Amino acid sequence: MALRDDEGRLKALLDVKDIYPIELEKVARFVWGTDREEHPGVRIFYSKGKWAIGGEVWLLERVNQPLRDWVLDPEETRKVFEYRGWKRVVGFQTRNAPHRAHEYLQRIALEMADGLFINPVLGWKKSDDFDSYTVLRAYEYLIDNYYPSKRVLLSGLATAMRYAGPREVLRASKGLGFNLIDIDDWRLHYYFTLKEWRERFYRAKDWVIKRYGEEFFRMWELYLTASAVSFYIGSNHLFQFLFSKGVVNSYPVMRRQFGYPLLTA
Repeated sequence: MALRDDEGRLKALLDVKDIYPIELEKVARFVWGTDREEHPGVRIFYSKGKWAIGGEVWLLERVNQPLRDWVLDPEETRKVFEYRGWKRVVGFQTRNAPHRAHEYLQRIALEMADGLFINPVLGWKKSDDFDSYTVLRAYEYLIDNYYPSKRVLLSGLATAMRYAGPREVLRASKGLGFNLIDIDDWRLHYYFTLKEWRERFYRAKDWVIKRYGEEFFRMWELYLTASAVSFYIGSNHLFQFLFSKGVVNSYPVMRRQFGYPLLTA
């Protein structure tokens, strides 16, 4: 079978070994937690059809990609790891431009491992996400000016963002040999943090307007307020996962099982 790109150019050949149906609703519920087409990931998944074809793929020519210079194949990344002498590597997959929370996690990773592999998603994303070029340029600047550049490797992941939430993390972790031992939902932690930032920012209103102008103040006040509200009402979530190798539990541990108080707004 010939595999072609959107313009009809031959890119690969597939030696068909299997043709089988997919239980679309079952897979959708497992991956996204819903089978409703209102979810964009489910809607796109359904649009592919219910039949799948499997077999050996013979690559003839790579698909054209505007950001190809930022993408390394798995074999190439392993060669870089070996060349740099990295034995323990921490991978950081993201779709966003770097911010302080990500920087904090990445610096901790550099304290624990030989190298840090930053792997931004470069495929389809929601229209309100950062564009891929901006994400890559932001990370390049961070690596060149703030990180030990010889201990960080930046390479894009040429795939679409699935937006499957915590399920996406759990599915990926199984293939890496990690065991999940703790989950915590930081939604309300972020709400209270953003609420405090907004209050501090407002208390400095006169100074901010004098230094940066009223438009700047109004923009950031709106951003902090809207962000806090989104975490308060639950339209945004942030989950912390704790993984381990060598510790196996029959089910994930939630902090509330140990009597930790749950935050309430």
